[in-house]
Amino acid sequence: DGHGNLEAVILTGRTLQHWYRDLANDPVWRAAQVVTQDATGPGCIIQSTFGTGEHHNFEVVVPMDNGRGGSDLWHWFHENDDPAKPWVRAGLVAQDVAGPASMIQSDYDHHGTDNNLEVVVPVGNGAGGADLRHYFHDNSDLGSEWVPAQVVARDVAGPGCLVQSDQGDAD
Repeated sequence: DGHGNLEAVILTGRTLQHWYRDLANDPVWRAAQVVTQDATGPGCIIQSTFGTGEHHNFEVVVPMDNGRGGSDLWHWFHENDDPAKPWVRAGLVAQDVAGPASMIQSDYDHHGTDNNLEVVVPVGNGAGGADLRHYFHDNSDLGSEWVPAQVVARDVAGPGCLVQSDQGDAD
């Protein structure tokens, strides 16, 4: 009937697992593959426009143990052309994060090819607090690193949530 699945990433202990619910055929949530067993906080999942075949990739950002007594934010993806494929750790987004992130795929691109992934996440500010920081990934070069953009807000008490609106000078 044209409805896709509902998708979630759920943290249990240090395990971040992908779950789904088939809205057309099955009213029960089902566990899929584990994303990571080193999570230190909840993840955020989106479906991007990347990938081959009928279904595009899932993208996840999740805080993970950095081995220094803190957490770093990592980007993972899943190629949905084959549900049996494992999750792949794509790259480091930010070090010393202080909470979970929010992620979107924006319609902004640098070179007219692929839209950026955008993240906001609280990052330790060295003064015992956290600043909400914006990061982006220029998807015209999938091998490129995540880029720190601007501080959104200083001394935040928790995570932020990101959306791209139709407000502003856009056509």
